[in-house]
Amino acid sequence: MDGKNLKKYCLFLAITLLTGLFIVIFSKQLITIFTKKDPIIKIEPKNSIETNINILDAKQELESKETWINVFVHGIISIVPVLSLKTMNYISLDNLENTVYKEYVNNVRQNPFFCLHEPKQEIGLKPVDPEKNNTKNSANVIAKLFDMQFQNSTNYYYTFGWSGLMSNKERYKDAKKFYLALSEELKKFHEKGIYPKIRLIGFSHGGSTCLFIAKVIKDEKLPIIFNIDELILLGTPILEETKKLVTEPVFKKIYNFYSGSDRVQILDFSQENAHFSRRKFRSTKNSKINNNLLQIKLEVLRPVKNKNGKIIEPVKWEKSPARHSVGIRKNSPGHCEWWFLQYTNTFYRNTFALSPLPILAFIPTIINSLNNNEFEPNKTKLFGNQINLKIRPFEYYMEIESDKNKIKLDFLSRDKFNLFKDIIYKLNFEKTTKKMYNDMVSKELNKAKIKIKNYTKNQEKIKKLEKKQARK
Repeated sequence: MDGKNLKKYCLFLAITLLTGLFIVIFSKQLITIFTKKDPIIKIEPKNSIETNINILDAKQELESKETWINVFVHGIISIVPVLSLKTMNYISLDNLENTVYKEYVNNVRQNPFFCLHEPKQEIGLKPVDPEKNNTKNSANVIAKLFDMQFQNSTNYYYTFGWSGLMSNKERYKDAKKFYLALSEELKKFHEKGIYPKIRLIGFSHGGSTCLFIAKVIKDEKLPIIFNIDELILLGTPILEETKKLVTEPVFKKIYNFYSGSDRVQILDFSQENAHFSRRKFRSTKNSKINNNLLQIKLEVLRPVKNKNGKIIEPVKWEKSPARHSVGIRKNSPGHCEWWFLQYTNTFYRNTFALSPLPILAFIPTIINSLNNNEFEPNKTKLFGNQINLKIRPFEYYMEIESDKNKIKLDFLSRDKFNLFKDIIYKLNFEKTTKKMYNDMVSKELNKAKIKIKNYTKNQEKIKKLEKKQARK
């Protein structure tokens, strides 16, 4: 190998060695880079201790919240369109089969028109969604208003639709269906590990239907598989039959609301041993009022305005104001003002202080106040079984008084009261005019008369055929 080639060979060898060395060094650095573990950095959430406490509190609050089933139970279908001595006789004898009255009520009960402006749906136990806007009846919006007041509990809402007949026989059948439907619904909750309390709100004879649940349980010796933790009666006619039921153990707490301005409540003539119904339960030799019953005479007061629309300042008073005291008028609820929105045709006054709402809409606030202040006879004897409750909505408070005591409690605030009214106004319920109502009543009444007339003719034909066959 000459000198020139030797130089080239040495240079090539040197370059090869340097390249190999570079590759080895660079490979080690790469391995170090890709295999090196990053330091573990634990990122704690800001205020993590407070966050955990809040989550725990929310969980405990959810678990501590009571669950309630609330059921709205409507009253009877008005008997005025079919009122006659003949109908009154049928009702007093409780013999309604094949009568125009019963057929008319059946027709009305199936017509959605007659569910407008009250929390009433189809026959049976039907769920109500508080979040759904519905102007076919007021059940959804009333449930929504209840939820806004019962904020410390979880609530489910239903209506129970029944026949609407003024009849103890029919009421008994309806109460049995009610008992069975509630039992089935409760099973669904129990399967999910939920054990709700039950609150029934009965208007007029809807309250009687609720009371008849106790009669069904007693007469048919059914097991008490649930308690009615709160029974709220609104303008319910007190009958000889139902006054015995108020002491039954299935009822844990009963609120009987009545008003001196409710003339309908005392007009039930269907009893055998009494001329008319009453407003209150009374103790007798055979049955004494239990401590679980609280009877509440409800009054609503409204301000008087002058010609300029300014409220006249009321005079100071110690006792109940006279009906026409300066600045104040008694404005206690009539029968329909317990239950219906103002858009109904059934005697809802434009001057009612809680317009466009019924008393029903404020029951949670009233019940909460009573419960929070322990106005229960078995806990305090200051008021006993009877209190007078005066709502002064224009001053946003209410007073509870008896012969012995008087106390002031909060009602809805101005903002909340106005919010309730706005919720109703925004739904744009259709006003039922007198003509609309009368036309629909005439339609259903004529259908009932035709059906009974045809039935009577067929019965006469059958009797004639039977007579002919008997002669042969």
